[in-house]
Amino acid sequence: AGGPRLQRQEDRRHRLRGDGGQIVQRLLHEARLTLSTAESCTGGVLAGDLMDRAGASRGFRGGMVVF
Repeated sequence: AGGPRLQRQEDRRHRLRGDGGQIVQRLLHEARLTLSTAESCTGGVLAGDLMDRAGASRGFRGGMVVF
C-alpha cells in the first residue's frame, strides 16, 4: 500500500532520523552535556530516536510527552 514513492519517503525519513540521533548523542558526549525533552505533537519521536542506540543514557536524561 502506498507504492514505491511512499516507500522511498519512509526510507529517507528513517535514514535522516537515525543520523540525527547519533549526531546529537556524539555532540552531547563531547561537550559533557545532558539533554531532556518535552514533546507534544511529535509523540516522543525525538526521545525515541535519542534512546535508540547504545550508551544513550550518558547524554539523555529523560523526556515527557504531553498532549
